[in-house]
Amino acid sequence: MKRRIPKSPKEREKVFRELLSLSQKSERKILFELGWGLKYEYAPKGVKFAIKGGLAGYMQLGKTLGGALQEELYHLFCDSARKKPKTWVNELMGGELRNLALGLLVAVAKEYNVGLGIAVPAVAFVLKKKISTFCSHPPHKRSQKSVSKILAEEKTNAGTIE
Repeated sequence: MKRRIPKSPKEREKVFRELLSLSQKSERKILFELGWGLKYEYAPKGVKFAIKGGLAGYMQLGKTLGGALQEELYHLFCDSARKKPKTWVNELMGGELRNLALGLLVAVAKEYNVGLGIAVPAVAFVLKKKISTFCSHPPHKRSQKSVSKILAEEKTNAGTIE
C-alpha cells in the first residue's frame, strides 16, 4: 500500500530523515529497500508476501527496478549534453539539503505516480552517489524494461505470491 508524501512539516521531516539515513547505507541495502517497496507498492492493505528466493527475491526486484530507474532518473535530473544537473536541480542544490532531497522525492513520486516505498530508495541511491557525480556519469547499460513497464507488471501481479 502506497505511503504518500505527507503534507505536514513534521511528517515531511520524518521522511527527510528516513531518506538521509537510507542514503548513508550500502547500495545493497538501498536496492533491497527498492525491491521491498516495489513488492508492496500495489499490495492490498494487510497483505504479507512470501517471495520466491526470500530476501534475495527482494534484492532481485530492487536490481531490476534500480537499473531502469538509474537510466530514467539520469534523464529526469541531468542535462545529458552537459553531463550536469538540470537547472531546476541546480537551484535546489543551492539551498538546504532538505529542500534538494524533498524536491527530488516529489519529482520521482510525481513522474512515476509511486509512493514513498519506491521514491525514498530511488532518491537515496542518487543522493548516495552525489547528484553532480550521478549526472557526470551517464548510465552505460540500457535496461531491458522501462520503469513504467516494471511498475505495470507489478500492479498486475499485486497481491499474488511468487
